[in-house]
Amino acid sequence: MVIVGCGDGDADDGHDDDGGLLVKDNVACSGAESCNREQESGMVGIMMAVMLAAVMSSLSSVYNSASTIFTIDIWQRLRPRASDREKLMIGRAIVAILVVLGLVWMPLIERGGSGKLFRYIQTILFLFGSPIMAIFIVGLVWPRANEPGALGGFLIGLLLAAARFATEYIYASPACGEPDTRPAFASIHYMYFGIILFVVTLATIIVLSLLTKPIPREELDGLTWITLKNKTALETKHQQGMSDVVISSDKGKKHQNIC
Repeated sequence: MVIVGCGDGDADDGHDDDGGLLVKDNVACSGAESCNREQESGMVGIMMAVMLAAVMSSLSSVYNSASTIFTIDIWQRLRPRASDREKLMIGRAIVAILVVLGLVWMPLIERGGSGKLFRYIQTILFLFGSPIMAIFIVGLVWPRANEPGALGGFLIGLLLAAARFATEYIYASPACGEPDTRPAFASIHYMYFGIILFVVTLATIIVLSLLTKPIPREELDGLTWITLKNKTALETKHQQGMSDVVISSDKGKKHQNIC
């Protein structure tokens, strides 16, 4: 039993004589051995199958996307006349290389993110996803944003994210209850640092975009939230023009038939 709190109380209503709250020790399994002892082997097998299926599904999608990006965006530009069989073999080779790199990276995962895989993945998503999200949001809602602003914001956010991610390996995370003696840059929680990265990237994009030449407005029709209506208007004018051309051609044919 664990005693929490103080004051007057009665042991019959879940309190001891000194007023402490009595809590059972075995509310949940506290470790792997107790979980294996208290759970049936069939349930453990089902949970393992679910976790492995989820991991395999995520990895297959990532490998497929990475190999497609490399084959279409890089290899096809280097070899424009590459056959389908060649591109298929290159895609398979990229998948094999990624698998080997993943195996080599596993010891680093154990060191980073306090040795927890879920926290490691979330750290990467927050640190490196925040600058990308800022670029997408600015590009969708602000027509004044341009390429130098987006590139500068991405590079600044990427450098800060890489520096913060490196501190996961340089400074060990303190255990529960121990004082955190790491520098302020390394001790900031990765979620808070992701918010900071988002704001810094956003500010960099805005400043650099205002200091450089804007993109012509006619080239942004239908690409941002503000210029979305311009594309609809242009499509309407284009359809009207096509209909006028068809009507004029029909009139010309009728005139030729009359003659």
